[in-house]
Amino acid sequence: MTTGRTVTRLDAQGLADLAAACDSARAVERWRAKLVKVHGSECLWWTGAVSGRGHGRFWLSPGRVVVAHRFAFAVTHGVEAAAKVHVLGHRCDNPLCQRVAPGHVVASSYVENRREWAIRRERSGSPLGDPRGSRQRARELRDLAREDPALVAADLARLRAIFGEQLPLWTCTRDSARHGVKPRAGRCVLGRGAQGSARSVGTYAVRPSA
Repeated sequence: MTTGRTVTRLDAQGLADLAAACDSARAVERWRAKLVKVHGSECLWWTGAVSGRGHGRFWLSPGRVVVAHRFAFAVTHGVEAAAKVHVLGHRCDNPLCQRVAPGHVVASSYVENRREWAIRRERSGSPLGDPRGSRQRARELRDLAREDPALVAADLARLRAIFGEQLPLWTCTRDSARHGVKPRAGRCVLGRGAQGSARSVGTYAVRPSA
């Protein structure tokens, strides 16, 4: 019986509902039916309901909804792994993306996610700098994806023509030391900046623009 209140947090009952949905071929197919591919993009684009932050929303059961890419993470890595991750980050800067892979949806933390956002939003061509804001941008692109994924590709091309191509940001390379990026204990650490301060940027390194 539902009280009409939508529950979003993953408490004990939420995890049980998440596990049941992941084990349900019907629920997984319902989630997959809301995904489309866009030419020129490696993301899996969500066409379902969207939250105030531009993230997909997926109903596990009546009254129980989760962020869609958390369901994607649970389907890929299991419910136990999803329960241990407090924050999932979009390295592709596309809140609609459902692809769980490096460069797309990854396990993160509040601090790391905020740090990455602050760095990336100032970069030329970054979706984070879209004047529409994350929610409006996501809703408009979601609507285009519903109508025809080719319309999303056209809109992305239009934005690239205005703002330029977004430079790859989270890339670890063997020659990263030449650019001031020093791999350390499985992490890539940005070298000292103009003020002499060192900044860690997590598991991937920032490649400076040319």
